[in-house]
Amino acid sequence: AVNADGKWVIRPDYQRCSVYGTANRVVVEKDDLCGLHDLEGNEVHPCSFEIISSFTDGMACARKDGKWGIIDADGNWIIRNEFDQISDPSEGLAFAKEGGKWGYTNMNGEWVINPEWDTASSISQFVGGVAGVKDDSGKFVLINKRGEALTKPSSTLELYAIADGMRRVKVGRKYGYLTETGEMAIKPAYDD
Repeated sequence: AVNADGKWVIRPDYQRCSVYGTANRVVVEKDDLCGLHDLEGNEVHPCSFEIISSFTDGMACARKDGKWGIIDADGNWIIRNEFDQISDPSEGLAFAKEGGKWGYTNMNGEWVINPEWDTASSISQFVGGVAGVKDDSGKFVLINKRGEALTKPSSTLELYAIADGMRRVKVGRKYGYLTETGEMAIKPAYDD
């Protein structure tokens, strides 16, 4: 990697160098293992991870020894690598997979919502206290941070941005509204 002046910051000794996310870190890869450098080229963590994802809020998902966890910008485990898969945390919870099912852990890697959901999707991260998950029947359900279902299972589920303290939700073909805390204010019963 070279800087804006065209000078080497990280010598071309790696298979790959990528600046990911917001942590001012460069993910380097050598011999199929990933490590971290700072933007001046100094090694922060040696190449020991199988995969490091993009940094968000100073954290990244990382895989080591076939298991996923969350690391900080220095390569230290925030959530130990004990999961089959894991997502970036949102609102203090990470969507994690264990034994073929998904659930939510806190930032200590402890289950807050037990792994009982079938799949992860783009709506599985908590926003405004609400996340969407898929049940055993393949239908979506909105849940709150206590794991309580806010909607009946539906084959279609869409979440929209928060505005004026409310979040629009589409379940099946009907629209309703959630509060910022994830409580159903207006049940999905409206066409638009």
